[in-house]
Amino acid sequence: MQPQHYSDEEVYRGSLIRVLRRTLPVPSGGRTEFDVVEHPGAVAIVALRADPAQAGVPLVALVQQERPAINRRTWEIPAGLVNAAEDGQPEETARRELREETGYEAGTLRLLVRTHTSPGFTNETIALYLATDLRPTSGQSGPQDPAEISGVAWTPLADALARCQSGEIDDSKTVLGLLLARDALAPATDTTGGAAMPFSPIGPEPIQSPAAGQHDPATNTDQTLRLESMMLAEFNYANSTAYQALDDRGRMFGIYLAIASVMAGGVGALYELGDRSAHSEVIAAALLLLAGFIGLIFFFKIVRIRQAFDDSLLTMNVIKEHYISAFKGIVPAVEEIFRWRIESMPSGRRFGSLTFLVYFAISVIDSLALGLAAVVITELVTNDANTDFVHLPTNSLTYIIGFGVLIAALLLQGIAYQVMLWNTGGDQSAKRAAKRAHDLGLPA
Repeated sequence: MQPQHYSDEEVYRGSLIRVLRRTLPVPSGGRTEFDVVEHPGAVAIVALRADPAQAGVPLVALVQQERPAINRRTWEIPAGLVNAAEDGQPEETARRELREETGYEAGTLRLLVRTHTSPGFTNETIALYLATDLRPTSGQSGPQDPAEISGVAWTPLADALARCQSGEIDDSKTVLGLLLARDALAPATDTTGGAAMPFSPIGPEPIQSPAAGQHDPATNTDQTLRLESMMLAEFNYANSTAYQALDDRGRMFGIYLAIASVMAGGVGALYELGDRSAHSEVIAAALLLLAGFIGLIFFFKIVRIRQAFDDSLLTMNVIKEHYISAFKGIVPAVEEIFRWRIESMPSGRRFGSLTFLVYFAISVIDSLALGLAAVVITELVTNDANTDFVHLPTNSLTYIIGFGVLIAALLLQGIAYQVMLWNTGGDQSAKRAAKRAHDLGLPA
């Protein structure tokens, strides 16, 4: 809470600071004095660019300069004072200081925090920024004033943080800026909870993520509940279910062909023995109907497997898009590294795809079975006395009804195939992902 009554006496005025003796009343009576240093404020910049030798490794700019107050040279992140012309525009100060001290321009500048450096005696504030999408300043190489900045080093962020922990880097704004930058680059990595979680959902073997927490091989758990670990588990699960869907599709298609072959053999045997069995037509009709309905069951099951495959691909690509967004500006051309993304997901309903060929084979077989069943049943209903089981029917209406059932079954399955797989594939999956993001209030 701001004190209501105080008085100031100027003790010293320099080119950078002003020292005041501030007198405040105290609740118990009397007054107390404080020495206050007024400061114009400053900015500091954590500037990151990708390591050309190691993909995915961010380098941070550290500058070396003299600090007479502690009588040594220090390695710090670029920083500088807000001048009068830039008052109220600290971002412009940050861009200028980055350019002057490193020779780089920032394509993206993000405020990490604005903090009071030492509120016990000064009103100085410092705004810490994260600078990415860096590009060299035209006509400039290195710092503008070598007398002020004696060196610039691009250091792996992990190494710079290790130097902070060892005490080699002890400048407070640098320590704070590097820690905040680490968290800003991977906001989910260090989100911890209380309970341990199974690290691998698909097998007992221990898996250790480089960014995960402490792993216990005995229990196969990550000892801290990290969001990144959960995303990795989700990705692994989606990957395994996508593979399983493909395997299930091939296995079910093989089973259906075996069942259809057995039933076709049974119908053929009935025709061979038709002159010696009074109930051959009834049995044949039942077998054909059963073959047709079994085909319909397998048809819808295989289409559902293709939907599950698309859901698994979408889950994997949403996680991939999250990391592409997180590392955009840090890893060069990160958007171009991955060939397979949401918009490139294959559509299961496109003509000529493997799913289409499997669907078409099943629908033709079961439609043919239903059509033949219609022919046999029509022959039984019309009681064509001039035709026995081993000869073809002579009534043309029988063939018309059978052909009509065959075409109707094909058309209905084709419509169901298109409707059920309408939302699969790149464009439709991208729309589903965008709608999901909108429902959650997230940027699409």
